[in-house]
Amino acid sequence: MTIPYNYAKVLAVVVNILILLLACCWGPSFVLMKIGVQEVPPLLLLTVRLGLAALPLLIICKINKRKVFALNRLPHFLVMGLFSGALPFFLIIQSQLLISSSTAAVINGSVPIFVLVASALISLERVTFQKVVGIMLGLVGLLVIFIPRLAGEVGSLQGILMVLISSICYAIGIVYGRKMIKGWEPLVGPTGQLTVATILLLPLCLFQHSPFLFEMPSMQASLSILTLSLWSTTVGFIIFFKLLEIADALRISFVSLFLPVIGILLGTWVLGEESGFDVYLGAALICLGLVATSPLPLKRRLIES
Repeated sequence: MTIPYNYAKVLAVVVNILILLLACCWGPSFVLMKIGVQEVPPLLLLTVRLGLAALPLLIICKINKRKVFALNRLPHFLVMGLFSGALPFFLIIQSQLLISSSTAAVINGSVPIFVLVASALISLERVTFQKVVGIMLGLVGLLVIFIPRLAGEVGSLQGILMVLISSICYAIGIVYGRKMIKGWEPLVGPTGQLTVATILLLPLCLFQHSPFLFEMPSMQASLSILTLSLWSTTVGFIIFFKLLEIADALRISFVSLFLPVIGILLGTWVLGEESGFDVYLGAALICLGLVATSPLPLKRRLIES
């Protein structure tokens, strides 16, 4: 099947837009987790987050009579639920007790490197010089933003390692999803992944905590958890699974480079925090890196398919 060049060009733009939208969903999550974890234990917060995120998707799939938990899909849900949900979310939220949300966001920017290595190892997609240049531009942009901010900060090695392992988990989840999840009905993928991730965490949560003994968190913490569940997780994973259908793994991983940028810009525009020229220069380099990885590889792949 040959896809017209113009259609491929439009699709390349759509992919970039979806990556930016996904960054807008996931970008605030570090700050939201930081707020929530001050009042709610990490494991309980995470289980509530995933459960609330899965609930509306389960209802929609039930109404539309979509068979989510077919036997042949369960192994995929288990892998994705573990590596793109329960494990990295747990590690990141635990790290928020040890390091700043900014530091966690910076380390999370290493995801494209691990995706690049994994893609090359399993021959998922051709690793071109253009893609490597794009990833390097993005990482340079990340460093431009954060080297001035991290100077003098004493971080916890344990917290840093947690986020680094979570980045490896995300890379595995992206590469696995891109290779294995194809042709599923809309919403089936995120519904199954989030539900399985909740089921994986629920026994641990009940063993460690007695949820009914906790006092209701403050309005600020409650709204943070609700936003984290419905916006960052439900909407975010709908977009993520759409990207798995139409974009290559390296392009999808670029979203992790935008997350700290979104966090800083939100702080500047909403909270009035100061940000200098380095933020906008770094953001421009990251955008340039995204563009550098995108049009030719995607269009060539689509046209030749």
